[in-house]
Amino acid sequence: MTTQVAWIGLTLRERRKLLTDMQEVLEHAVAHAANQQRLEAFAWADHVRSVLWRQGLQARSLAEKRGDEQWASLSGFISNVETDRRRSNMRPDEQLRLRAHEGEAELGQTVPDPYAYQGLGADGPIVLLAPGEEKSLALILKGDAEPLLIHLPKASKGQLREQVEKLQAKITDNECTYGSESDAIFDCLGWLWENVTAPILERITTAEERPHVWWSPLGEFALLPVHAAGIHPRRKPQINQRKNDPSKWPNMHERVISSYLPTILLVDSHPEAENGPLDTVLHVSVDPSEQLISLEDERQVIDNALPQAHINHLFDDNATISAFRAALPECTLLHVSAHGWLDRNDSFEAGIDLFDGRFTLRDLAASRADKGQLAVLLTCDSASGDFTTPNEALHVAGAAQQAGFKEVVAATLPVRDDSVVPFVTTLYADITAEPVDKTFAPAVAQAMTDAVDKLRMDSRYAVDPLSWVPYAHFSSHLR
Repeated sequence: MTTQVAWIGLTLRERRKLLTDMQEVLEHAVAHAANQQRLEAFAWADHVRSVLWRQGLQARSLAEKRGDEQWASLSGFISNVETDRRRSNMRPDEQLRLRAHEGEAELGQTVPDPYAYQGLGADGPIVLLAPGEEKSLALILKGDAEPLLIHLPKASKGQLREQVEKLQAKITDNECTYGSESDAIFDCLGWLWENVTAPILERITTAEERPHVWWSPLGEFALLPVHAAGIHPRRKPQINQRKNDPSKWPNMHERVISSYLPTILLVDSHPEAENGPLDTVLHVSVDPSEQLISLEDERQVIDNALPQAHINHLFDDNATISAFRAALPECTLLHVSAHGWLDRNDSFEAGIDLFDGRFTLRDLAASRADKGQLAVLLTCDSASGDFTTPNEALHVAGAAQQAGFKEVVAATLPVRDDSVVPFVTTLYADITAEPVDKTFAPAVAQAMTDAVDKLRMDSRYAVDPLSWVPYAHFSSHLR
């Protein structure tokens, strides 16, 4: 239904508008199925999310199949395809609509088989978070067991939206400078713990274990830092209080290792990158404004952590849009240190500020990184969702997955510059000790958790939430 209404023959912005208009109805259908503990809830949730990304993959696949790059232009992310000479008397939008009609049989998307969600082989529970008008729901898949339903009566759609609005109101658009944001973030994390994550963890974990939980959020849940929920110290004297009595400071990091799944399964038309070592690195590091004080130290950390890898350094004036685009296809690991741009009015123009301009979400999504294993995107808001269309994962992290990277570490909020060096030091020390195989996704999640743990337990960073809350892991592991 979603791809029939948000037809691929329309422009990106037209499709996005239609998905926004349909959002409430679609989420209601998912919540209804979840309330009945039906596997259809997972299938419907996947069908209504990341629609634009899936259409882009299908258009790219059809272009390769037919040997005609014109088909890729249906995605809406590619803007430099030549005009179809056979239809030179037609406007470009008319050409696209006609082409979409011609490829209709190969461009449709059906709802996934609900039974495909049984026995996925995940190393921990999968938690679908579905907002509802009166209450929200969590539906949990764990092994081959029947789905477990947990009611969240104090987290209605309206209450979730209120938390999102409060959080965004305290964060200045497009810059990493802030005033009273810390209390707003800690308030949100406390609310999420009490009303969302604590009730879930009480049912799916024990005090003796620390499982890997795959969070699959729908609607407003995709705009909130669920992975960092908890009661955290806000002032330095409270850090010692936490050491003396940790039980009074319950939080997600102590209980679970978290990863996000923008969709659980995907009709995947993307070439599957073979597992292999992180031996070809693209390191993009640029700061035209000269505000990132840790940039030089971060560069040294990356070189020291990957001594055996071939590293392509795109630093300073070498970090251009054309150089970035040209280098992406060959890298297995992408590391970006730069300023991020978040455009609240047009998510497609969000992106990474390079030396000669902005590499937008559309530019990254249209790129090819078929060998990509891991992208570490340490720019502000690199995984901040679209407020009006949260189910579409319209952020730089989502675009990196669209380009081909299996695993992405990114920032769900603005990130404090002085936390980056200790974060990447621990992250890469852990990751480089692990094989790049079917266990790589859990290894990335564990490495990221270890890096965040060191920051939030360090008195220099603990009471500044922008030093550790933003970091999150996004995976396509179950696709």
